[in-house]
Amino acid sequence: MRLESTVFGREYAREAINVTLMDLVLIRDPHKKIKNMVFRWRLFMAIQLPFTALTLYDLVKYGGLFFAVCFGVMIVVMVVIALYLIWAERGMKEFSDPGRHVVWTFDEEGIRYCLNGSMEIRFFWENYQCLRIGRAGIFFIPKDRGKGNILGMPAEHKEAVIRYLEETGRDIRPVHENP
Repeated sequence: MRLESTVFGREYAREAINVTLMDLVLIRDPHKKIKNMVFRWRLFMAIQLPFTALTLYDLVKYGGLFFAVCFGVMIVVMVVIALYLIWAERGMKEFSDPGRHVVWTFDEEGIRYCLNGSMEIRFFWENYQCLRIGRAGIFFIPKDRGKGNILGMPAEHKEAVIRYLEETGRDIRPVHENP
């Protein structure tokens, strides 16, 4: 079976980024509610900023090794949060790019993912535990971290993918979105 998509909306991009940011949680429990992780990371940054400023103030006013170490740790945490946010924004822009053309080819071994006719990646069936069905997309969730990547596609292909999994007898159960 071969599926193609050229139109990826902003809602699909947002859902794909949130699923990707929750990968460890979804691998352990695919039924977990998908949360707005980009909002949470922005909230962490907003909370972290005044504490970092307060620590800098204490470092300048009182000096000492304790405040220097605390300030260093807070700067590292802010940089990590900023990198996550930059990655998420770039990912949303890339996922919703109008020039993006993706082809998924399903066969006996797994799924071949081809992006813009140039890059092809092979995903094997034995690495996946379930098909997470969301509002704007469907996502194959791996069994273990490191065994496979989350593979997503727009929800318009939901019926075709579920039908293919049932016809071929794959042991990948569909898990529907949160109530």
